[in-house]
Amino acid sequence: MTEKNQVNEAIATHLRPLGLWRRWEGVVGSGQPDWDYWLRRQHGWLEAKILPASGNPPDHLTLEQILWAEEEVRWGGRWHLLGKRLAAGLKPAAWLLYDVAGARAWLDGTANRPVLMVTGPFPRDALVEALAPLGSSTIRDLPAARGTTG
Repeated sequence: MTEKNQVNEAIATHLRPLGLWRRWEGVVGSGQPDWDYWLRRQHGWLEAKILPASGNPPDHLTLEQILWAEEEVRWGGRWHLLGKRLAAGLKPAAWLLYDVAGARAWLDGTANRPVLMVTGPFPRDALVEALAPLGSSTIRDLPAARGTTG
């Protein structure tokens, strides 16, 4: 199993049973994230990456991906990057989740803080809460069409 497939396999195994998860990588235009999901009545996009132990952004995190994410968030959507940092020396493997601001800062080489960083097994419950917080929703009531009641 390739390194990146480790992240995608973890998503499919631990998160897919909890909602609707669709894998898009290589299917549509460049910059689009690897996954979209419906979870707790909330929609979002998730980019999956293997992260180098150095703490540097992965070479395959592109400006095009960040621009796609920034546009999505600007229009009210959700976007996150989920990465598995590889273990090296005394530094253990870890799961990290970034929002678009953190991913942009990371790509630009400035200080960033992940939304979530957990060593050990896949942090399913913490990820669900970060990706689809209780009490929040992306489903909006649409106004009634003119001339109708309701």
